[in-house]
Amino acid sequence: MVPRTILAVLLACGIAQETSGQIDSRTVKLRVGETLESLLYDEDTDNDKKITIDDPRLSGTSRGDKRFWIPDVQGGLFEVTGTYALSNLLQELSLLRTAGADTASISAKVIFEPPTQRISRFIREHFWDGLTRRVDEQSLPVILSDEKTVSSDGHRYLYVPSSD
Repeated sequence: MVPRTILAVLLACGIAQETSGQIDSRTVKLRVGETLESLLYDEDTDNDKKITIDDPRLSGTSRGDKRFWIPDVQGGLFEVTGTYALSNLLQELSLLRTAGADTASISAKVIFEPPTQRISRFIREHFWDGLTRRVDEQSLPVILSDEKTVSSDGHRYLYVPSSD
């Protein structure tokens, strides 16, 4: 067992991670493009733009070892280990790149977010608007342009209950 003093130093330096069940609350500021490319090179060993358990470790290298060190913009390092966390990191970096970010801060809470919480957050923050519709004057053009509203006669119909 590692003495508490040594563990505290390792945690402070970012060499060890808290394992008591609490998620690390640190945030790392990184260069999005560089980190994304480096992560894909290091961990996407089958070159499918995903990090999964199917990415083999490349013999004689550290590539595919499911461990990645994020270099922050101040020169520090933050370790991410495990397929799930690396996949989350890849997804976050991809979203940031799509948004046009050059540098960004990513919280360890997001990288190590439990799966059910992550799915719930993504539905709420990213997908909900695409899953629901308002039926009002402003949204009618969007509803009627949907290919699912075209009937066999080529016209677009919208059912409105008589009670509405």
